[in-house]
Amino acid sequence: MISHHGSGAPVACLVEDLYFTSRIMAAARSLNIGLHMVRPGAAIPSETELAILDAQLAGPWDLVVRHFVESGGTVVAFAPHVDRKLIRRAREAGCQRVMAKSKFVQTLPEILAAVRPMDSDSTKIA
Repeated sequence: MISHHGSGAPVACLVEDLYFTSRIMAAARSLNIGLHMVRPGAAIPSETELAILDAQLAGPWDLVVRHFVESGGTVVAFAPHVDRKLIRRAREAGCQRVMAKSKFVQTLPEILAAVRPMDSDSTKIA
């Protein structure tokens, strides 16, 4: 299930880059993991288990991430491996895992596999 609304999906995606969005969506579908696309500046839904963040996302994502982490959420962020400033910013915001884009793509199935799959009758795309 891919949703732009509060859907109870266990994974929130704070990514606007179409390449990474399509990779994340495909991996989530293959593992039957619900995915919620979060618009920039919007809060991460409380029922979310994991948030995926593109650290190159425009806008003040720091506060959204910090609030989610403080409420017990887990955030995995990715950034260009040469951009130490973005990597530091993600860590300071509370992201538990921060990795290079290439490493993120390699480990995406493993990252998503740690999340509970949806019921078989909840596989509609919203």
